[in-house]
Amino acid sequence: MAHGEWPTRRGERVPGTEYVLDETLGQGRVTLACRVRDHDDQLLVLKVLLSHLAGASDIAERFLREARLFASFEHENVLGIADVGRITDGRPFFVTPWTKARVLASVIRSRQLPLTLDQAVAVAVQLTDALGAIHAAGAIHRAVHPGNVLLGWTGHVWLADFGVTSASLLPAITTPGEMYLEPRPEGMTDDPRADLFALGMIFYELFGARGPYPASDRGSFAARLRSGPPEPVGAMLDGSAVPRPLADLLTSMVAADPASRPASVWPVRETLRAVAARSAPRD
Repeated sequence: MAHGEWPTRRGERVPGTEYVLDETLGQGRVTLACRVRDHDDQLLVLKVLLSHLAGASDIAERFLREARLFASFEHENVLGIADVGRITDGRPFFVTPWTKARVLASVIRSRQLPLTLDQAVAVAVQLTDALGAIHAAGAIHRAVHPGNVLLGWTGHVWLADFGVTSASLLPAITTPGEMYLEPRPEGMTDDPRADLFALGMIFYELFGARGPYPASDRGSFAARLRSGPPEPVGAMLDGSAVPRPLADLLTSMVAADPASRPASVWPVRETLRAVAARSAPRD
């Protein structure tokens, strides 16, 4: 491998870093993801900004700035960032722990649900706590979708990654994760209610087994959002009904008008806790 080239074989070094390639995991809209090993032979995930985006200084600098912000705080339900830097060609990267957890997107696609109501509430509470910690740190995630939710085999949940920038700065390509994110007009300022919308989209599928705005692409999704109220929350895949307070919460979270959504994650958390308390077995 020539100096500075991206590694293609296991054991080759990622240029400008201490990490060596273990396996290329895939390419998303913004980053290339690889499983790597550090000098202690520990498995990690390295994500580097794609070459065609690195030429836009605003995207590259924001990527680096927000990676450093997310690396600066810890929460048990946020998959931490262990390292941030630049590879030899100047592209920024960040490194997270490697985990064998299931990705929620795969669980939904393969219909490996149903979770029971109690299990679904436990997942939802952990995601809400993670997002609350991010917002309390003054950050916005911008990429809350099932592809960034990891389910541990013991019930632990992590919210991974972050959205490096507003969608208006990126190529107009519809990816599965984009179908969970609020369509926002160019120039509209990001705020926590956009994250709450995306969280509500996830909760719709987690509890009701279907989304609130059926659509085949980003354009039809935006049109459906503008055309009327969301679909009613469905029954859970195990056949049980979603409690009315929870169904009302989910509907409000995905409201087209941000002013109609909860003001923060805390009302969401309180409703989830109340549902969990009511469903708990009595002595």
